[in-house]
Amino acid sequence: MTNTTPIVIIVALESELNPQSLSAEIPVIYSGMGKINAALAVFKAIQKYQPQLIINYGTAGKINSGLSGLVQVKKTIQRDMITGSMAPRGIVPFSNNPNEFYSKSGQYNGTIFGDGWQLP
Repeated sequence: MTNTTPIVIIVALESELNPQSLSAEIPVIYSGMGKINAALAVFKAIQKYQPQLIINYGTAGKINSGLSGLVQVKKTIQRDMITGSMAPRGIVPFSNNPNEFYSKSGQYNGTIFGDGWQLP
């Protein structure tokens, strides 16, 4: 069965977001940790809810101890792809997709480390 809702929130663990703090009309999907689980949860959310916006909400590591709360990231760099001599670290061989991703909003640069983020 397909429902239509404008927003869906994906979060790895229940300890990261209490759904009672949100409107009951906003589905919260707990994906489990990792990029694969997050990708599967997004796929299922699209199939079930056909949302206009998916928010991936969660925690991240940081270098700057002064940061806390929800942070909008403006640039991310994929760097966990390691293919040996086929391509430099972070580059997917035989792909035209970029390894850097930019947001129209946000003030912090981030780096994807495996299944986590590092913020300055």
